[in-house]
Amino acid sequence: GILVELEVENVKGHNLAGATVTLNGKVYRTNASGYLTLADVRGDEIRMKVEAEGYLPFEKVYAVSDIYRYVGETYMNVVLMPKGNVCSSPHLRSSYFDG
Repeated sequence: GILVELEVENVKGHNLAGATVTLNGKVYRTNASGYLTLADVRGDEIRMKVEAEGYLPFEKVYAVSDIYRYVGETYMNVVLMPKGNVCSSPHLRSSYFDG
């Protein structure tokens, strides 16, 4: 397996403690510094969902490539967008919102 290091923060760069991370069906929480370290993650893909109260969930599937296996670890940085923030949905911006 590989070592997965994950850092969860908001758009302002503040780390999110206690964020819920579901990785390949198992649920974890980030520590007080917004970090999560998991040793020996196995499989050909990493299915990840990151959630925190007041933020939009982040969901992605990563293929575990041979380079990950060779290096033996991967570092991921997840930035969560606040709920109800216009910036998190730029496709909603239009001339209607500009007055």
